[in-house]
Amino acid sequence: MDLTKIYETYMDSNGDLQKYQYDYYHNKQDTVPVYQRKPASLLKAATHTNLHINFFEDIIQRKIGYMASKIKIKIEDEKIMDLIDEFNNNTKQKTKNIESISNTSISGISHRLIYTQDGEVYIKNIPGWQVVYNYIDDVFNATEAYYYYTTTSLTGEKINHCDIYTMTTVKYYEKIANTTMDYEMVGDEQPHNFNKVPIFPFINNPDMNGDCHDALAIMDIYDELISDTSAELKAARLAYLKIYGDLYTGQDAEGNAIPIPDYLREFGTMLFGTDELGNNLGDAQFLEKNIDDVAISNMLNRLRSHIFEISSSVDLKELTANNDLRVFSIQANISRLENNSAITEQFVKMALKRQYDLYFYWLGEYRGLYYDISGLEFIFERVFTKDVEALVRTANMAINIMSIEDAYNLTGLFDRPEEAVERYNKEKGIIPDDDFGTNK
Repeated sequence: MDLTKIYETYMDSNGDLQKYQYDYYHNKQDTVPVYQRKPASLLKAATHTNLHINFFEDIIQRKIGYMASKIKIKIEDEKIMDLIDEFNNNTKQKTKNIESISNTSISGISHRLIYTQDGEVYIKNIPGWQVVYNYIDDVFNATEAYYYYTTTSLTGEKINHCDIYTMTTVKYYEKIANTTMDYEMVGDEQPHNFNKVPIFPFINNPDMNGDCHDALAIMDIYDELISDTSAELKAARLAYLKIYGDLYTGQDAEGNAIPIPDYLREFGTMLFGTDELGNNLGDAQFLEKNIDDVAISNMLNRLRSHIFEISSSVDLKELTANNDLRVFSIQANISRLENNSAITEQFVKMALKRQYDLYFYWLGEYRGLYYDISGLEFIFERVFTKDVEALVRTANMAINIMSIEDAYNLTGLFDRPEEAVERYNKEKGIIPDDDFGTNK
C-alpha cells in the first residue's frame, strides 16, 4: 500500500484547498496574496503598502458565537446524563466543540479522534487535510481512516506519521520527512477498544466547502484597493516640487552655487526674474494627485457587502450604520447566517451522535454499563445581538392589536414572556381574567 500516494492524491483533490483556507484565516504571511505584492515601480517603493482586512476571522467568529456557544444535551435518563456530564468535563467538550465547528466552517471539514489511555477516554480534534477516509457512499460508515501528521524529534528530525484505523484496530507507520523512502510499520497492530472507526468528520455543508470558500477572491480585491489607497495617501507627504525657469540662489562663501533645497530651507522663498515686459522668467508649483474618495468608498462598500453575502453571514457594521432598518429587515439579513448555521448544525449533530455512540460502547464493554442512547438530543441555542430599542418599539405597537404575552413572544424580548407579563400585571395592579369573580 503506497501511503505517500494516498495522501498526495487527497491533497491534490481536496486537502490543499482545505489547508489554504485554514492558513488564510490565520493570516499566514506566505498565504494571503496581498502580502506578496511588489511595488509597481521603484518610484512607488517608498510608499508601497500591503494591508489585509481579515473578514474571514470576523465571519467565522460571528457564526461560532451565534450557533456554537450554547450546545446542550438532553436525555431523560439521569444516570446517563451524569455519565455524559463527567465525560464532557474530562474531555473539555464545550471548548472542543467550538474548535471543531470553527475549523469545519473554515476548511469545510475537520475531524475528531476518540481514543483511550490508561483506562480513560479522550478526544482530539484534527484539521481537515490530515485524514483520508476509505468509504462507500457514507463517510460516517468508513471502513478505514488514514491519519497523517508530522512530529519533530529532540534532535530536530521531522518524522511523518500515518496511523491507520480500521473498525477494531490501529496500525502505526512512520517515515523520515523529505526522503524518498515509503512508510514503514512501527510496532504491532493494536486494538483501539471501539467497534467502529474512532475517527469521524465534522462537516460544514454537503459540498464540504468553507464558509468563505467563494469569497476569498473578493477579499483579495478589497485588500488591493485599500492598500493602494493607503499608499497614495502616504505618497501625499512626498509631493514633488516642480520648478521651471531661472531661479537664482546665489553663491556660498566659497563661490559655489547654493543648492535649491538649502536655499529654500534657509530663506523659504523663490525669486524669479522678469523680462523687459514684466513677465516672470519662471515659476514653481507642487505636483498633486487627487483621489476620488467617493468612488473608492462606494467600491469598498460594495465589495464588503458581497463578502458577507457570499459567505452567508451578516455584517454588523451594515446593520448599525442604517438607522432606517426595521426589525423585519434585520431578520432578513440574519436569515443568511441562520440558514448557514442550520445546515452545519445537522452535520455536527451526526458527528456528536457518533462520538457518544462510541463512548457508550466503551462503557458497556469495559465498565459493564449498558445504556440506550437513542433518545439523546442535541440543542443548539442561537445567540445574537439584539436591538432592544427597536424591539421595544415593535412590542409597544403590537400590544395595541394583541395580548401583551403575544407581543413579547413576537419580539423575543424575554426568555420567559409569561413571567414578564405576570410582573407587568402585578406592578400595574391588573387582575388577570382568570381571577375575576374569585377575588373579593
